[in-house]
Amino acid sequence: GYKNNEGLFAREAVYLLIYKKDQGDIITLSHDISAEIEQIQQDNILPDGAAIVSAYDNAPYVEDQLSSLLQNGLYGLILVAIVLLFFIDLRTSMLVALIIPLTFLTTIFVLPVIEFSLNILTLFGMIFTLGIIVDNAIVIAQGMKHEIERGKTRRDAALISVRKFGLAVTASTLTTVFAFIPFAFLGGIIGDFLKFIPYTVLVMLISSYLMAICVTPLLGSWILKQQTYEERRQEKIKRWEKILIFPALIHRAQNFVDWMSRSYGTLMYWVYEKKTRMILTVSVTIIMLVVSIVVFAPKLSFEQFPTTDSDTMQVNYTFPAQMTLARQKEILQQSMDLLVDLPYFKTFYFFGNSVSANFEKPIDRPDGKTIHQISDQFNEEVATIIADAGDGVDIVSAGTSYGPPESQYNLEVQFLGNDRAALARATDDLQTFLANYQGVEKTSNSTKDLLVPAVQVKLDETRLTQNGVKPLVAAGTVNAIYAPQKIGSATFRSDGISDDVEITFTGIGTDSIDGLRALPVPSARGVVRLDQVATVESQETTVNIQRLDSQRVATVGVILTKGTDAATVDTAIKEYLTSEKLESYGLAKNGVSYGGEFADFGTDYSRLQIVFVLALIAVYLTLVYQFNSFWQPTMIMFTIPLALIGVFPGLVIVHSSINMVSGLGIVALIGIVVNNAIVFITTYNRYRTDEPNASPRDILVKSGMARLQPIFATTITTIGGVLPITIFDPFWTGLGTALIAGLVFSTVGTLIFIPIFIETTNRIKEWQINRKASRVA
Repeated sequence: GYKNNEGLFAREAVYLLIYKKDQGDIITLSHDISAEIEQIQQDNILPDGAAIVSAYDNAPYVEDQLSSLLQNGLYGLILVAIVLLFFIDLRTSMLVALIIPLTFLTTIFVLPVIEFSLNILTLFGMIFTLGIIVDNAIVIAQGMKHEIERGKTRRDAALISVRKFGLAVTASTLTTVFAFIPFAFLGGIIGDFLKFIPYTVLVMLISSYLMAICVTPLLGSWILKQQTYEERRQEKIKRWEKILIFPALIHRAQNFVDWMSRSYGTLMYWVYEKKTRMILTVSVTIIMLVVSIVVFAPKLSFEQFPTTDSDTMQVNYTFPAQMTLARQKEILQQSMDLLVDLPYFKTFYFFGNSVSANFEKPIDRPDGKTIHQISDQFNEEVATIIADAGDGVDIVSAGTSYGPPESQYNLEVQFLGNDRAALARATDDLQTFLANYQGVEKTSNSTKDLLVPAVQVKLDETRLTQNGVKPLVAAGTVNAIYAPQKIGSATFRSDGISDDVEITFTGIGTDSIDGLRALPVPSARGVVRLDQVATVESQETTVNIQRLDSQRVATVGVILTKGTDAATVDTAIKEYLTSEKLESYGLAKNGVSYGGEFADFGTDYSRLQIVFVLALIAVYLTLVYQFNSFWQPTMIMFTIPLALIGVFPGLVIVHSSINMVSGLGIVALIGIVVNNAIVFITTYNRYRTDEPNASPRDILVKSGMARLQPIFATTITTIGGVLPITIFDPFWTGLGTALIAGLVFSTVGTLIFIPIFIETTNRIKEWQINRKASRVA
């Protein structure tokens, strides 16, 4: 089906399906094919009445996605650059920004080595880490700047910064890497689809770490300005900077960041002053976490992938196996006439009992109609055709979204066994059970729906011997009238290539079962009828036999009405199919398995939960090794539940769901949110060692003030990197929202909640020491 200047058409066609190789470029391939089609049309090669139409081309969609990702990546890069300029001075921001092109170039070089191409998912992985890859460089560069402002030379500052923060940066990188490694081995169809993202992220993270440790100190010793803190504070804005405005804005932003740092110190001293203020802060944090989990989390729906608009609709056809091809063709033509009349229709092609229909891009639909609304319209209009077609005919359309293909049925029940009668009893009984079950729209039964009329010819060994007929001769005679027989070859072409010559029998024994019975079969005594040496009778049989673990499979597919809880129906089916019930059918106690969309969904989320747990364990063990302690890593891990304060409300606000994409964002948070806490705790430990006589409270405030600027800078650059794609690409909105909302609350928690936690712990230890001392006295 297609549309041109003359109107809409649904015609018979011959298809040429073209697939790219694994490492092929679909965009280049599409352009080359389009040019060839245009050349064919210009040369008038096609006969009158024939047309050549590109019924489906995935390249424009891929091109749009790549263009959108690149555009969003550019926006993210600009935001990251602005953040660096405002939170860090010009020279330091230039030093940090150099990490971005170096890391991207390294990743582009490594991806082909691991047999990955630049595609939508690998490109997203690169954009996703755009704001993360500068984090390590920010920590090292800010450490160098801090030492230079204390009077150190640039060379000494580079060595001191790497020595002080090298382990912290290594631990931060490892925690993020270990959070993504389980996702890289998710497995299944979903794992094969998403694996490009974690692998790309891992390459980016490792590359950026090596750059931050090796390149940033080297370049910083040349680029950074030799200037103490007092000199920077007293520096006046030059006249040319005022005229250009932007340098003046950067200067004022730097002063604002310094003010934030001083205000943070004042705030924390105020909180530490009274125990009630600390208790109130902790209580409010806990209440917010409980509200997020109890109130907002239950409002989120669960799905495999985000439901997004697209330009493609899939229509699946189911016909009774015994229905004639002529009747199937008639039904197809009726439904396709409806299809071409749908709004914004462009083309469709029919292949393998399904139609792939293409429509105008969502951006080109003035009324904002989505592909899912167009699909619903088609389902309503085609209902009359389905009703007139009779039992066993089903036509269902669905708008496609980005992601791997999903199962046709919400639920599937597969019975296993080698007894056909037992399998038929099982499928018939379950179908009867579901016939009046509330929420079940329709069911399919493979033992009935796949039956076709057939003729069985069973040779009788005794009668073959009596009539002098060899079994191979009888079987070959029957086969010969139904299949073309090669009798030789001949050369007719001018190029000398020979063609096979085949003979086909028509009308002899093929027009009726009686004609087949009367089929003449050669024998040693002349010719005998087929029914003299065989039993010929009609029967129904399956088109093909499905097997699982060497056993036959009979399937009942279940489609539910919209809004029906699949878990409830799934539970009801499992409670009905007890081991006793299976044995009553004649099947083994374990002769049933479950599939369909709901089962696939459950499997995917079980794997996601395992990934989440493995990421938590890997991150915690890394922290234990880094800090040589169990207590401080436990405090750092508290930033993860703090992140959840923002995750669930954020997903509700943007009308997203819990799916594999937003789940990737939540898993990524595990490795990202702990990084700020690692840097804070590392700084706190170093100050405790350097200033043993200072009070723990003063050290906490000093640590927070020293690390506030890099912590805010790393958080905002990470947010800036994913913000454009979160806003402009609905497919990635859930992932970006989970990351942004989680980072905001975990950052605040790192700077406020973690210090209070440490201060409380210190007070408890001090109380225990004083109590022990009083007992001794």
